[in-house]
Amino acid sequence: MNNLFDLTGKVAVVTGGTKGIGAAIAKGLKDAGAKVWIHGSQEAFTRQEAEQHGYAYSYGDLSTKEGYQKLVDDVKAIETKVDILINNAGMEYYKSIEEGDHDYLDSIYQVNCKSPYFLVQALLPLLRKSSSGSIINVTSIHDVVPVRSNSSYCMSKASLAMYTKVAALELAKEGIRVNNLAPGAIATSMNEDLIEQMDFDRWIPLQRPGTCDEMIGPSIFLASEASSYMTGATLYVDGGYKENLLRY
Repeated sequence: MNNLFDLTGKVAVVTGGTKGIGAAIAKGLKDAGAKVWIHGSQEAFTRQEAEQHGYAYSYGDLSTKEGYQKLVDDVKAIETKVDILINNAGMEYYKSIEEGDHDYLDSIYQVNCKSPYFLVQALLPLLRKSSSGSIINVTSIHDVVPVRSNSSYCMSKASLAMYTKVAALELAKEGIRVNNLAPGAIATSMNEDLIEQMDFDRWIPLQRPGTCDEMIGPSIFLASEASSYMTGATLYVDGGYKENLLRY
């Protein structure tokens, strides 16, 4: 059974891997045996720090074409294959539909949708060299659950979720699986203000927010042979939050 979750010899790339959910996932993949590339936009996170923790590191801004191209170039310069690609990097801003403008919407779609699309496209040659390629797009319960004054984020995550389904169909014949990992209310720095306002007893059946570490098991499951017959699927990790809301 343990062999199903063993990632020894695998090469993984995790965007947004320097903090929050991405950092937890990266550590989990490394502990399961994978060589892990983490990508981040934090200047304070240095290559030396990454290497001290056992990661390969690429720095750049995924809101620009140059940013994700640098990640691709860094990985291709060293690796002969990529087994696992986790598109975790994301942006979220709260604005009403009256307040949003072109630059605001473009920035969110660039990071949440365009960078996953083009990273998959650019890394396909290396993913094809894997015997069990797995792409995991980190979406959200808000791919189906709307939130007031958050239309851009909800739209982008719904778009990414549908991209996953299309990519799963296109890449299945090559043995590359594509799935969504959809967190609910996970306590991170990006949503700490929202978390503080939540009525957990009413909204979440498990009555608490999730932790970043609780995303590790589901991510390893989707990355490993344990989920070898899953593609085009969405795995919700939300303490029952989504189902509790959808009943209304």
